[in-house]
Amino acid sequence: MKIVFISYDLYLKEIFEYHFKPLGFEIEHKKDPVQAINEINRDDIDVIFYYERDYPRHWKPLLKVLRERKTKKETVFILITHKNFAFEEAAKAIYLQSNAIITDNIYNNRVIFRLEDILRRYFPDLPDSRKSSRYPVEESDRISFLFTHPDQLILITGRVLDISVEGIRFYPKATQRTQDLKPGQVIPCCSLMLGDDILTVNIEIVQNNQFLGCKFTFFQDTQSGKNPKIRSYVFEERYVRRIASHIKKKTELLSR
Repeated sequence: MKIVFISYDLYLKEIFEYHFKPLGFEIEHKKDPVQAINEINRDDIDVIFYYERDYPRHWKPLLKVLRERKTKKETVFILITHKNFAFEEAAKAIYLQSNAIITDNIYNNRVIFRLEDILRRYFPDLPDSRKSSRYPVEESDRISFLFTHPDQLILITGRVLDISVEGIRFYPKATQRTQDLKPGQVIPCCSLMLGDDILTVNIEIVQNNQFLGCKFTFFQDTQSGKNPKIRSYVFEERYVRRIASHIKKKTELLSR
């Protein structure tokens, strides 16, 4: 199956490939929306992601041409818009039979997971080479990760984008310090912080394209590559943390 995404940004292809290749999708990038309109009749296109912020004038003629030739089930069209996208424009997208409209920043990790949910709605039998579900890390989760670069011996900090019982996706604060890390490289004695707990873990680099895709290979306390504390913290306690975070923000607003 194939996803065609129409955007000016080349970096987005790496993000989409990381998330959607395990679901069986091939990713094709189109920087020219006019060219995309001319090729819209191809039989190998299953999904179109259109980034409206890059090309605000072309999505309507493209969607109109698409629906003259293919139904919503034959080719899924998802319009990704900026946060101030006008209601009238959204109504036009619905009238022209867009499958979904996502009004958010595509670099926001939650958007990627919403896209995956939409794809699973239209393709319920999607394969998934990943053995466990990944969940986007939110501010209320209090999850962080750091390690010492094995050669430079400097501390690498950053932001955990998503986590599963098998690994994490991590965005280093200074990406230039991790550019030399290669897939397959094992880094020992990393620190994974889950709330008040600190777990010592070894990781293997799976992917290094701006962000690091890491697989857990060994936890010091469990003597294995998995740790039940991750599942408990991420999956069982998340709702409680969200409520606590919401109450804290409300309290801070009222105290001002």
